[in-house]
Amino acid sequence: MGVRVSKSDICIFCSKNNEIKNDHLVDSKNEIQKLSKIQANYRGYIYRKKNPKYKKYSINVLNIKDKSKLVKEIPINYNTKQLDNNKMIKRLYNLVNKFELNEKEKYMLNTTSDLKTIGLLYPNNIIYKGTINKKNQKEGYGKLYMQDGSIYEGFFKENKMEGRGRLYSINGYVYDGEFKNNYSIGYGKCISLDGTIYKGNWYNSQPNGLGEEKYNDNSYYIGKFKNGKKAWKRKIIYKRRKLL
Repeated sequence: MGVRVSKSDICIFCSKNNEIKNDHLVDSKNEIQKLSKIQANYRGYIYRKKNPKYKKYSINVLNIKDKSKLVKEIPINYNTKQLDNNKMIKRLYNLVNKFELNEKEKYMLNTTSDLKTIGLLYPNNIIYKGTINKKNQKEGYGKLYMQDGSIYEGFFKENKMEGRGRLYSINGYVYDGEFKNNYSIGYGKCISLDGTIYKGNWYNSQPNGLGEEKYNDNSYYIGKFKNGKKAWKRKIIYKRRKLL
C-alpha cells in the first residue's frame, strides 16, 4: 500500500514509474503487472465457465463429492486373470461347478432391449463386467470383482445383487443361491474351505429357518436356524449317514 497523498502533491511524488491511484502512491510498473495477471486469470475463468469445452472439468472437480461414482469404461474382455488366480479364490472355484446360465436366463437377457454389455473400472479398483440398464445401473447378468478380493457372479437389479448368484468370499467360503438387495435370502448353499456345508433357508445373509449343516467329520445337523445359529435347544447331531 502506498503513502496517502492529495492531488496537489502529485508533482512532488510522481515519477515515470509512479502514479496516483485512488489517492494512493503506487509503483506503476509492479502494480500494473500484478493487476494484469489477476485480470488474465479472471478472464480465463469466465471463458472456461462459459465455454462448453471446459464444462466437464468444472463438473468433475466441483460438483461430484462421491468419488466412487467416477467410473471408467473398459473393454468387456479386460484382463482379470490376476484376480481370478488369487490363491483363495482358486480354491473356492474348485469347490463348485462353473456358473452357467440356464435357458430361461439366456432368453431373458437376449430379449431385454434396454440392456447393454459393458466393462466398468471404479477408482477403488472394483471391476464390473456385465450388463447395465439405460440408467447406467448394473442390471441383468455380470461379474463383480470387489475391493477386498471377493468375487460375485450372477444377477443384478438397479446396481444391487438380486436373483440367482454366487459369492466367492475372500474369507474362505462360497455361497450359491438367491440374493435380494445385496443380501443372501431364500434358498442357498454355502461351502466353506474347512469342510462345513450348509444347505437351507437364508435371511439377511445368515441361515434362518429350516436347514441342514454337514461337518468335516461327516456328522450333520438337521433343524431350525436363527440368525446363523442352531435354534433348537436340543441340538441333535447325527453321524449315521452322509447327508449332502
